[in-house]
Amino acid sequence: MPAPRTFRPFPTAEALADAAAEHVARCLREAPEGEPLALGLSGGSTPAPVYRRLAALDVPWARLHVFWIDERCVPPTDERSNERLARETLLDHAPIAPENVYAVPTTLGAPEAVEHAYDATLRRVLGGAGLTVAIMGMGDDGHTASLFPGADFDAALGASDRFAAHTLAPPSSPVVDRITLTLGLLNRTRHHVFLVTGAKKAPLVARIRAGGACPALPAACIEGGASNVWFLDEAADGAP
Repeated sequence: MPAPRTFRPFPTAEALADAAAEHVARCLREAPEGEPLALGLSGGSTPAPVYRRLAALDVPWARLHVFWIDERCVPPTDERSNERLARETLLDHAPIAPENVYAVPTTLGAPEAVEHAYDATLRRVLGGAGLTVAIMGMGDDGHTASLFPGADFDAALGASDRFAAHTLAPPSSPVVDRITLTLGLLNRTRHHVFLVTGAKKAPLVARIRAGGACPALPAACIEGGASNVWFLDEAADGAP
C-alpha cells in the first residue's frame, strides 16, 4: 500500500524551504544501497530556495543521479528552462558528478525525438526502479510535472508504460511543448516531496486532502511508496 499523504504547513517561506531541504537530504542519505540513488527536480520559483539549501547539506553526492521531472522544450540557456534554474541554484554549488546529471535533451529538436531519447536514458540508468526522491509542485489547475488535466492525461499518460512523454501545456502557458516523466514512473518513486504555496491552491489542497480528486487533479494521482509529504505555506494550507 502507498504511504498516506502527510501535509506540513509552515508559517514562512524560509521555514518551508529549510524543512523541505532537510527532508530531501535525509531521504537520500537513508536510501537503500542496492538501487540507483536518483533525484528528480522540478522548475518554478518555489523549489529554488530549497535547492539552494540542499546544496549545502550532507548528501551522498558521489552516487547521486539527477533527472528532471519535466522540462519546457526550450534551449538550456533559456530563462524559462528548468535545467537552467536547477544548475544556477543547485548543480553549480554541489559536488555532483557531471556524468550523473541527465538533462532533458531539448536541443534534439522535435519534441518526439526528445521524448524518445529521454525515455531511453531513464530506462538505461534506472532499470526497473523509480526515483529515490521526486521534488514536485502543483499548478493552479491541479497539474503536476507536465501532467495536465484533460483528455491527454486521462487517455495517454494515466495508463502509460513509458518513462517520459511529450505533452502540451494550456495555450496560455509560456511554453506549450513539454517533456514529462509519466505517472507510471512517478508512482514507482520512493519519496514524493510536494512544495505548494499560495492561497489560490488552498481549495485544491483541500480537495486532495478529502480524497477522490484523481484524475481531475493530476497531483492527486501521485502516490508515494515510502512517503508522500506536502510542504505548504499558510496560504496554501488554508486551515482556519
